[in-house]
Amino acid sequence: MKKYRYIFILFVLGLLITPFSINAAGIYSFNSNLSIGSRGSGVVALQNTLIQKGFSLGLVDGSFGPKTKQAVILFQITKGLTPDGYVGPKTRNILNNDNLSIITVAPNKQNSVNLLPVAPIIVNSNLTADCNQNKFNAAFVLVSPDPSDQKTNEFLTFLEDLKGKFEQAFKGATYDLATMNVEDIFITKTGSEDYINNPSQINLQNVTKDLISKNGDKYNFVYVFTTYDPQTNSQYFAQVKNIIKNIGFSTFDNSKYYGSSGKLLGVSLNGDFLSRYKSMLNRPDMLSRQLPTDAPFGISDLIHETGHQWCCHLGDKFSGNGDKSKIEIIGLDGSHYYTGLESPAKTRDVLSSLPWVLDENSGTYFLEKLTTINDFGFSHYPIRYHPITLYAMGLLSKDQYSKEFKIFDTDEKQGSMKDADVEIYSKTSVNDIIKIFGERTCSQ
Repeated sequence: MKKYRYIFILFVLGLLITPFSINAAGIYSFNSNLSIGSRGSGVVALQNTLIQKGFSLGLVDGSFGPKTKQAVILFQITKGLTPDGYVGPKTRNILNNDNLSIITVAPNKQNSVNLLPVAPIIVNSNLTADCNQNKFNAAFVLVSPDPSDQKTNEFLTFLEDLKGKFEQAFKGATYDLATMNVEDIFITKTGSEDYINNPSQINLQNVTKDLISKNGDKYNFVYVFTTYDPQTNSQYFAQVKNIIKNIGFSTFDNSKYYGSSGKLLGVSLNGDFLSRYKSMLNRPDMLSRQLPTDAPFGISDLIHETGHQWCCHLGDKFSGNGDKSKIEIIGLDGSHYYTGLESPAKTRDVLSSLPWVLDENSGTYFLEKLTTINDFGFSHYPIRYHPITLYAMGLLSKDQYSKEFKIFDTDEKQGSMKDADVEIYSKTSVNDIIKIFGERTCSQ
């Protein structure tokens, strides 16, 4: 009897001594340090907080792994902290003084971790906007310590060429269902102040605040480039606002922290594209290849990063266990499609699903061999979003909801997969997704 009483006391203490507390207003206060290997409701609170602030980390599972560490690093960068991925006193202090609203600590529906919910979800319930927006405005921002130097001028020429081709490619990626208008190319010193002593420091919030204060609050997406190499996390996408329910993300609006009153949806940091482009052109294996003139460097990268506004958290990670209650279309990293998800356009979807072709002789499938040079965004193939992404965007016609997509067992492992003799594992459709996760709706 004493043994069970002791266990009960330990259980109660475990509930009371948590890595965070909640004040009367329902705001989290992180009380303990968190790092790789940490588990429990404190990590769930951290993960939900980071997602609400616009930092993608995959599924909320209560386990502090590489994706959570990466999201912490991105958060630290925006706050001028040492980007080490460790939630210590300084990071906790910023988190505790920068909370936005009450959020749930319950893990995502897809996960099986049994964690204690501590607060209801109440996230920006007054959000209003068009859930089916199909016309987007954007800006290219070039962060340069010296806007008058030669590299800045060369970079501007590069961006001018990229602008129209990116607009055309985005329209094509959505099958002409949406447009992206890059209204301005903006040069600023803001964000580069500490680059000599600490190149990893670039505050995207300050960059967009400078842009919007001078040009107006008219952009849905901002693409930030730098004339120097940020070295750490030189390319990533930060969601700023999401008003769409049941697409795998919580609803939130952090636009005021970026200087916007609700117009801005996302910001993409792309680093020193120009230097990477030149480096690619000078590689021996690239010199022997003829590059396409209609799909220049960088376009698929930009289409890819933009796609993370809506993709890819709607579904379950592929396990191959045959669980019919799951939609196994998410890859091992938790933030891209599984490579075994059929790309119906017979081209590679920019968010990782692939085109698979039936081998008439064996009855198995093999990967379509595309002529590509896609190390840094070159491609000969048309750039397309998967219909599931188009559904999340609100662009897919309802008569397409029943269309089935094959899911193949590619024996995917970190860095490797089968590309031939692959068999069908299962099939899915948007209707199947809706049955499990609910239909896409707008948070009003």
